[in-house]
Amino acid sequence: MALTEEESSIAAAADTNMEPATLALALVSQDWRTIGLNVDDPLTAATSDTSLIIDRLYAILLIRLAAIVAPLGTFSDLSVYSVSSKIIKMKTWPDALTSKVRAQLHDFVSRIIKGYKNNHYHNQEHACHVTLSACKLMDLFLYGDLNDIESDYLISTNKNPSFGLRNDPLLLFVVVFSALIHDVEHQGLPNRQLAMEKDRLAVLYNDQSIAENWSLYVAFSELLQNDFTELRQAMFTYVAPLEKSAADADAVANDVADNQALDAHSQHSHQVAATTPPPPPSYDDLYQRFRRFTVNLVLATDIASPEKSQLAKSKWKEAFGDSFETVERKVRHEMRRASIGMTGKVIGSNSNRRGSNISDVSASPGLLAGAAAPANGDHNDDDSLSVTPEHSESDDLDVSHTNSHQQSPVLHQPQQRKVSMGYGPGAPCRFERRMSTSTSKSSSKYRQRLGIRRSMDLSGETIEAYQQTASSSVSSSNMNHHHYQSSGGATVYSVDVDSDLPDELKATVVMEAIMTASDVAHNLQGFEQMKKWSNKLYLELRKAYVAKRGVDCSPKWFENQIGFLESYLLPLARKLEDTGVFGETEFARNVEQNRDLWLTRGFEISEQIVKEGLELYPEPE
Repeated sequence: MALTEEESSIAAAADTNMEPATLALALVSQDWRTIGLNVDDPLTAATSDTSLIIDRLYAILLIRLAAIVAPLGTFSDLSVYSVSSKIIKMKTWPDALTSKVRAQLHDFVSRIIKGYKNNHYHNQEHACHVTLSACKLMDLFLYGDLNDIESDYLISTNKNPSFGLRNDPLLLFVVVFSALIHDVEHQGLPNRQLAMEKDRLAVLYNDQSIAENWSLYVAFSELLQNDFTELRQAMFTYVAPLEKSAADADAVANDVADNQALDAHSQHSHQVAATTPPPPPSYDDLYQRFRRFTVNLVLATDIASPEKSQLAKSKWKEAFGDSFETVERKVRHEMRRASIGMTGKVIGSNSNRRGSNISDVSASPGLLAGAAAPANGDHNDDDSLSVTPEHSESDDLDVSHTNSHQQSPVLHQPQQRKVSMGYGPGAPCRFERRMSTSTSKSSSKYRQRLGIRRSMDLSGETIEAYQQTASSSVSSSNMNHHHYQSSGGATVYSVDVDSDLPDELKATVVMEAIMTASDVAHNLQGFEQMKKWSNKLYLELRKAYVAKRGVDCSPKWFENQIGFLESYLLPLARKLEDTGVFGETEFARNVEQNRDLWLTRGFEISEQIVKEGLELYPEPE
């Protein structure tokens, strides 16, 4: 339903002041561990009030939209902190954020939030907490430490690589948009329950990510309504970066020369700058890019799907190599192999127990390197065969690489590996025959390694799923910001090309890590957050059980929380850290602290919430 003229005028009038920018600044300035827990601050305290939740999420999305519609160089960086601070100082919104666009954005956020059902856990407050957590995580790598907002300009203190995300306002908007919509119209039931009940949505989506697919349908059905034409136009219209005069360009060049030594990469930067820039992306290009990334992020929140979990692991390995847990497992495996004597007996009385006495053996750098990147995939890693090395165009054997691994006394020799690959009797012979009868030289140049990065349609056309260089939609934004005074006297921010090379696969993996972490952010924050949301989830599951639409989770609630912390949350926290975009973080330490506190206090908390659940929802007859 469209806004009435009176409602539109009220929404527009509310935005003539800086209330949304001030609210966004307050929300993003919260400490990561205590988002929403400061009951003394009415701007940020957790609330179940629908109107307050709508205003908060509208403020966040409005700032993210401002970063899209303003020419690159308007803000020192694209963090919500810097953008909202600059807007507050300017006391005006970018011209493209007309009163109609702002009113439509407010209406869209309102419709989505009102679409959340009155569940204990998957509710409006959850949508707010996830969105604020995602926003905070992005600001942690976009900005870093907070500077004094009274300064003339704000400069990000975080210079870690972001694989193009730092200067891609559309993808930054995708993250908060995905967080906003990810559980809209959630029924308070797990996907497996919907599939067991043969729910109409389960049939519609073939039992795959049922709730997530429906949320995407609901959100995009709303967004594509005629009521949001101007909003979509603002979201998907390319905006060129700010032009600068020759004098301004000289000033920026001098500033860069004074503060940054030229290196070998500079020559590459000049070569890139000298090439003809691609045409600007069209409305449809930007919409399709937005939709593709949004669908990917929302589906990534279906952590109970084995297929989605395996796909996430494969993407991670393709982008960053083995995860910490995989490397640890391989090291343990190779250390145990190294401890086996010629008699076949394991050295050490307790070595037959997994992980026992592991600290008694020192792992050499060669062992670690071999475990982290085995040749042709280690059989002990369940997704190792899915890897496509970065920049590889074919799967031709790299002899020098293979030989370097053969020199390691710990790793398998190629002949030894054939049987261990598990192909059954005769595998070595088949392997040798295939190696000796390779494709002719005339056709081998057409061979490509298909997988996460690359696929092929029926016509033989290669489809590149992820770009490793700037796409037309972000090519002008591949930059680090430097400030200078324009001829009009306003502070404008220029760029240093190629300082943060885009890589869509790595950016996608980082975004997925942020999204999945935000969805369970309470476990990566302080213990009070974990306790609060854990209790909410229990009550939701208890309600479903009493309605005979789920299982009784009370008997193992205490133990299951430990398992979730150890098996899912700790690896997720380490992945956030291992992306490298955040610098020094304490995500894993937070999870470990929550685990330790749960081990000492969790049993009592579990007893209390089980008792409360029994009172609210007595045992079914």
